[in-house]
Amino acid sequence: MIGRTGGNDRRESRVLALFDEERDVLLDGPMTALAPLVARREALIGELLADPENASPAFLAAIRTRAERNGRLLRASIAGIRAAQAQIEAAERESRSLVTYTAAGASVQVTAAPNTRDRRR
Repeated sequence: MIGRTGGNDRRESRVLALFDEERDVLLDGPMTALAPLVARREALIGELLADPENASPAFLAAIRTRAERNGRLLRASIAGIRAAQAQIEAAERESRSLVTYTAAGASVQVTAAPNTRDRRR
């Protein structure tokens, strides 16, 4: 068993640092960097928790706090992505047609012709 002042403290610090790196990725991206961080963090946590006596209550509390924080950030990121996707879809729908009015005040929907592109063969 490794003493509290030995390798576990360094591993605990690395785990907490990985949670902080995940936070940075969740805030600033790129999201593709998230999966490798999570894998590294999970492996280190697995090593530390293989012997539950090695995990201090303060470390477990710090993990919980950071995990909850990152979970909130991840849920907010997902909500933001979904909102952006909905806005893009709405803009695409709106760009396909235009509602205008005749001189008499009746509304008329004008649809856009599909974009074509001349290609050289």
